[in-house]
This record gives sequence, C-alpha cells and structure tokens, in this order.
Amino acid sequence: MNHSSESSKPTELSDGEREQLQQLLQARSLESKNLGYLLDDAETPTQQCVVAQLPNKADAVPGQVSVCGAKTMLIEQICQFATAEGGTKDVRCASVAVLEMTDSPVHVHASTLEHYVVLSGNGKLILGAGADERVVDVHQGSVILIPPGQPHGIVSCDPKIPIRAMLTFTPGLAPKDEPEFRDEKVVHMRASDRLREIQKTLEAD
Repeated sequence: MNHSSESSKPTELSDGEREQLQQLLQARSLESKNLGYLLDDAETPTQQCVVAQLPNKADAVPGQVSVCGAKTMLIEQICQFATAEGGTKDVRCASVAVLEMTDSPVHVHASTLEHYVVLSGNGKLILGAGADERVVDVHQGSVILIPPGQPHGIVSCDPKIPIRAMLTFTPGLAPKDEPEFRDEKVVHMRASDRLREIQKTLEAD
C-alpha cells in the first residue's frame, strides 16, 4: 500500500520501494570532492555564495519522492565520488531542500550531518537507538541537528497533513537512484511502526 496525500502524485515511497532501499543502502563512510553548488535548473556549478527562496506552500510542486518524503530542491551540491572501478563520478546531491514528510523510514547516515527547520505541521521524531532512543515532539519552529551515526525517523500526527521542513545536508546527499554514493542504512521501514513498538514497550513497563 502506498501511503500518499490527497493529490494523485505519490508523496512517499511504497512499501516495496522501502524494502528495496533497505537491501541496497549501507551506512558507510564516503568521501567526496565539492565541485560547487547549483540553483534550480542551472548546469554550471559555482563556488560562490548562492541564494535560494523558500517556495510558498500553496505553490510548491515537489520535484521527486525521496527516501523521507516529497522533496523540492533549493540548492544542489555537485559532489565528485570515487567509483569502485577506480574512476570518479560527479553526482548532483541535495544540499538544501524542502521536504513534506508523513512517515519516513528510521535511518542512519555514516557521514552526513542533517539540519531540520520545521516550517509547518506536527509530529513525532524518533532519535537514537538502544538505551539512547527517544521520541521528541516537533512542530513549526523546531530546529533539529542530527550528527552522523544517529538513527532518526519522523511521522506526522495526521497522515493528511505532512510535516514540512527545510533540510540541509552536509556534505550533499546523493539521490536514491545512486545508492552506491549514499551513506545511509534503513533501520526500520516506517517510523510509525517503530513508534508503536516503543509505545508498547513503555506500556508494558
């Protein structure tokens, strides 16, 4: 079943896509060379300052369905990665994007630092693992910093009203169709399922 918003365009991954990514993605340390930044449909990267504008919520048209939700790219980073064959590949990576998220996977990055600013919506954010795992309420104005190595996943309180947040990735995060250049592992396919498991454990205690 593909959980989606009221629009006909999917806003999150299907269960089948989540299963495939769980098998493909690995939490591995990756190094890349920064070749510059791109705005919108520009083809030539720059090392200079770039300025983007947050889209109006009513006018925003998500460009793609990413691992966590519907993504509108603001700034891309061109990262040059070493390939397994000994060459290099230049990849357009997410540097700053607006995401609409209803039920992301719980996942962990080996190298990427993530910074969230919640623009609208209410939800629960799962952070950490084991004895350090916790659930945090998030809403408009919440600012979250997630260092590499910290599992995290987010679920909206209302599946019809996604959490809308601006995310910054350092370094830039490769797209899901370039799994060999992502430093990510899916721990739980749905944050909502993990949240229910946590709640059952708390009730049992």
